[in-house]
Amino acid sequence: MQNADKVEALFRKLHEESVTFYEDERIRATQHLERLFAGRTGHPTIAKALFPDLKPDRAALAAEVEREKYALHQRLKSVEVEFGSRPRTNSKDRFRTSILFNNGAHLSVPIFAAGLMADDNSQFENLAGERGNPWILPHNPSEVNIKVRASGLGDYYFFDPWGPTFQTLSTAQVDLWFVFWPDRSALWRLTAIVDLFGFYYLRANDSWYDSKWTRAKLTARIGAYQYFWSGVKSFTLLDRDEENVDEGRIFDDGGWFDTQTILRVGDPVFFIVRLELTAHPQGYGSYSEINFSDGSANYIKPLILLASPV
Repeated sequence: MQNADKVEALFRKLHEESVTFYEDERIRATQHLERLFAGRTGHPTIAKALFPDLKPDRAALAAEVEREKYALHQRLKSVEVEFGSRPRTNSKDRFRTSILFNNGAHLSVPIFAAGLMADDNSQFENLAGERGNPWILPHNPSEVNIKVRASGLGDYYFFDPWGPTFQTLSTAQVDLWFVFWPDRSALWRLTAIVDLFGFYYLRANDSWYDSKWTRAKLTARIGAYQYFWSGVKSFTLLDRDEENVDEGRIFDDGGWFDTQTILRVGDPVFFIVRLELTAHPQGYGSYSEINFSDGSANYIKPLILLASPV
């Protein structure tokens, strides 16, 4: 089945399944936040019953909100300069390329396609490609850009003048596809190598009178499709969940994502590396960002899939 039309048709089918998966995950995440929100809606009423003499200074609370918004705005400008304008260097690319083409693996498979999904299309606004909702298939899958970022909202516990806790969530998904034809039926070792050049930034300042935290999470999932999915594994690349933090760091990592699965000779195999990005802050002045997009030095580069019988 090396017919190009049949391979493209199968890829489109798998891409549609990926879009459905991403949309279902978004629905589940939204429902989860709604349940948490519903659990807090009665807190102001309960608080008034328990503390009838409590009279918060709402003007002072509003001023504090504006102060924290301004402080966050100023900090983000410095983060943009520090991480978004760093120079690009190809030294790491050249080093890794020399490894790849001298690895002695049975097959070295280049990237076939990439698919990006996000709850906001501006998260991959700089890419050219075939667009849908909420996805894009970049014309150049060998280097892609994406980011997630979100600012928190609420609250001041039970005397919040704007209501109970409201959590914000921003998500994105990157599917990197490789395709090859096994030349024998056997147990195969599959290793995808992907360079990740980017940064993350977290901000939250939890105090006695409010409720703040922030989270940034990046997960990689891999699997091989030939008749059905197999060799599925997951890798946690970043998972920070903090209540008091003001941290920005470079995230440059060479991901080696490996698995083993039994494959049959002759029929195509689609191998996927799925990167899931989540920014999840709570509370005014809190913030979360994972960025593989802004500036020339921040990007995702799928290098190659190494495939060999065990």
